[in-house]
Formats: sequence, structure tokens, C-alpha cells
Amino acid sequence: MTLLFLNTRDSVNGDTPHDAYFSVPSNQVSDTYSEVELISVAFNNLRYPINSTNNSLVVSENSGAGSFTLSIAENLYTGISLATYLSTQMTSASTQAITYTIAYNNDSKKLSFSASALNFRILSTSTCLEELGFDRTGMSSFVASIPAPYPVQISGSPYVDILSNLPTRNTSSNGYFNVLCRVPLEVAFGSLISYQPPSPVVIRMSASDFDGIDLSMRDYKSNPFSLPPTCNVCYTFKFNSGRV
Repeated sequence: MTLLFLNTRDSVNGDTPHDAYFSVPSNQVSDTYSEVELISVAFNNLRYPINSTNNSLVVSENSGAGSFTLSIAENLYTGISLATYLSTQMTSASTQAITYTIAYNNDSKKLSFSASALNFRILSTSTCLEELGFDRTGMSSFVASIPAPYPVQISGSPYVDILSNLPTRNTSSNGYFNVLCRVPLEVAFGSLISYQPPSPVVIRMSASDFDGIDLSMRDYKSNPFSLPPTCNVCYTFKFNSGRV
């Protein structure tokens, strides 16, 4: 049995923390087969709940006479701070001189949107619909005001799926194959996550089929779990080699 420690800063191609490939020393793989098992994964939770995968707000105004796209700044938001930010930025981005007022209800955890004049519609091409409390179809018609039907979702992804090129044959709820484990995100932004799968998957492979480990991280929406380039993700694998 051999333990192999992999750090994304040492990946073969200098890949991103959420997508990395590692070559494996030949002495880790026997002439016949190796059993590979993920023992642990560790990284700092440095992904903002609002990020490049879910920060696009597309708004049509004045019955379609104008439109704008707002990229919400990556940040940690409370319901109140998000409402304040949106009020300022949507008003600034308006092509129809509309003043927007967005309010947050602390009891219902919902946002409400209103325009000072004319009307508006949040389009389905927005990537932040669930975060703002709408379903994925956006708004069906132009309105002067509207309460979001659902509470805001600004706590981030509840988990990260660790995927690989190793044939685990495990399928995630998002339809991904070869899932090594699902890591719950139960710590605050910036905190260390150190996770050991309660029931690790053991993958048995012949030496001829094994030339390295490709690892990637995906959130609950199937988006890459993007981390800052300086963030390191550490994996520990156990190798058992033997003969058939």
C-alpha cells in the first residue's frame, strides 16, 4: 500500500485548481493492476456564492425598446446588501432612464423589484435567476414592479462533486459519470474544508489502462467550482498493487 499526495499547484499542465491533471510515477502502478482509492480532499472555501457562473442579469426595458446586461460583482452578499447593490447598479445600467428600487424582506427572505417609470422584464438568459429568487424561465411579461416568488439563494453551492477519469461508474444527480465523492460545503467562506469520504470508492485498473489522474470539481448546477489560481486543492490517494 502506498499513499500518493497530489497538490493542484503541481499538476502537469499548470491547470486551474478545479481542473487538474497529474501524471503518476510508474512505480505506483504494478505490471498487472492497481487499486486506487481517494482517501481525502482538502481546500479553502474561496469561491464566492455570486461568481462568474451565476452573476449575469439580463433586463429588457420599456416593452423591449431597450435592454442591458449587468454583471453582478463577485462578493459575499446579505439580502440587504444585494438589494442595495442591485438598486444602484440597475439604475446606472438602465438605457431608458429608469430608477430601480430593490428591497429585501427579512422575514420572507425575498427581493422585490420596482421601476420608477415604464416597465421591465428579467430575461431567462440571466444566470442569476435562482440566486435572486426567480425560476429559470425569468419573468413572463413586462411589469412596473414584481416580488420575487422565492427566497434569495446567496449561500452558494451546498456541495462539490469531485470527478475523475478513473472508472468509478458512479453517477451524480447532475448526470456526471466517474464521481469520486461529493464534498459538503458546510464551512464559512475562506475556511478550510478537509473531507474524507465515509465510504471511499475503490477503482481497480490494469496498468495498461492507467497513465494519470484527471480531477475536476463541479457545483450543484454542474458549473466548474472555480477557485482563485493561488488556491491549492490537495488530494490523498491510496494505491494497492498486486496480481490477478
